[in-house]
Amino acid sequence: MQDNVIVEHTKLDYEKLDKAIALIGDFLLLNMAWFLSCYLLGYFEEDAFVPNSILLYTVYANVAYIPALLWFELPYLPNKLTITEILTLSTKYITLHALCYLSCVAFTNAYMARSQTVLFFALFLVFIFAWHSYISKYLKQLHESGKYQREIVIVGSGEVADELIGNFEKQGSNVKIVGIYDENGVSDLINQLPSDQVQELFCTLPYDRKEDIDSLIRFCTVQKIKFRSIPYIRSYVKRTLELQYRHELPTITFKKTPLDATFNACIKRTFDIFTSTLFLCLVFPWVFIIVAPIIKLTSPGPIFFKQKRNGKGGNIFTCYKFRSMKENQDSDSMQATEDDPRKTNFGNFLRKTNIDELPQFINVLKGDMSIIGPRPHMLKITDKYAKEIKDYYLRLLVKPGITGWAQVHGYRGETKTTAQMQQRVMHDIWYIDHWTFWLDLNIIFRTILNVFKGDKNAY
Repeated sequence: MQDNVIVEHTKLDYEKLDKAIALIGDFLLLNMAWFLSCYLLGYFEEDAFVPNSILLYTVYANVAYIPALLWFELPYLPNKLTITEILTLSTKYITLHALCYLSCVAFTNAYMARSQTVLFFALFLVFIFAWHSYISKYLKQLHESGKYQREIVIVGSGEVADELIGNFEKQGSNVKIVGIYDENGVSDLINQLPSDQVQELFCTLPYDRKEDIDSLIRFCTVQKIKFRSIPYIRSYVKRTLELQYRHELPTITFKKTPLDATFNACIKRTFDIFTSTLFLCLVFPWVFIIVAPIIKLTSPGPIFFKQKRNGKGGNIFTCYKFRSMKENQDSDSMQATEDDPRKTNFGNFLRKTNIDELPQFINVLKGDMSIIGPRPHMLKITDKYAKEIKDYYLRLLVKPGITGWAQVHGYRGETKTTAQMQQRVMHDIWYIDHWTFWLDLNIIFRTILNVFKGDKNAY
């Protein structure tokens, strides 16, 4: 297996420049917010009472910001984020910054004005959000202009190379593919490629092409081009991978998901228990009093619809819903369609408003489900697509949810084709690999927004 060798290029790295701009701006705004909060409280007026430790706290405010940068791998590049994501990350910035700052202050006995501290962090949050919202648009325009283009070359062919090309095409004018060479074009690349036109070379050759790979590494080293190797395991594994070393031998393994960490799992479960208990005690009884009688009056049958579905690890559990259909023999084998004759008129309303899903908070409290996660499928659907989509079972690494990342992106309801299910699975896997508590809150907010806006796939 070839190592991932990276050789620094002499050209200006515009991604680092973007980060530098964001970083310098952050610290300038931090100090602006600090001194503005002091000014608004009258610290600069004649005969004003100014705490002796004010200069020390200025240092604390700057130093305490560094852990936030390191923890969230920041400064982030805002041109890649939406306004909502910028606001979320800005809030995370300030929260951790405030905790670190207060921890520093706790080690001193000097006087601290609470009003100044609160005002400072409020101003800093506003400044950070406004700053990154502004440079988001500015940097995006610069990237689209082509000024910040990275020139790259791709060596190899097949599924891995195609996936890599597709990813770069999504980046638009930020990346310019200078050339694509197949397995037989390595010598042509080495002899013909002008080094001043290329910043990075991506190699997708299989491991048995050792001589060609060695030649490419030597070429990149001499020409000062970054060499990046895409592990050939990507041709049959789509999970996030990480490189580890065992006695200096590089090994590739599956990267642990965020919810594999006990602390993260506890946060998610605590939120599930707290929220589901609150909902079942305060809201659900009123919903039940209204919905239950109408279900009974509009069609014969039980109030709740119970169905066996696959949960975490493929375990089977009983999923609860308000019954929205007439009793039928196909409920465990046939998906609901837009004009499904099995739906009752009131059931159609329940499905469009997602009210039929509310009993699943019982499943959340029991531990079968989570509020956020991949939607649980009926057993027959799981059996069908597990054979057609090789990564399907990866969505069973976590508990299923009442709503999820795929649903807020429109992948919900009936799946008419395997391609539609493939997209849903890809979104589920992305959620599992990128879980954060803030992402869950974001999905909840977007789900509530979709309820009021309406969803064409809610039927």
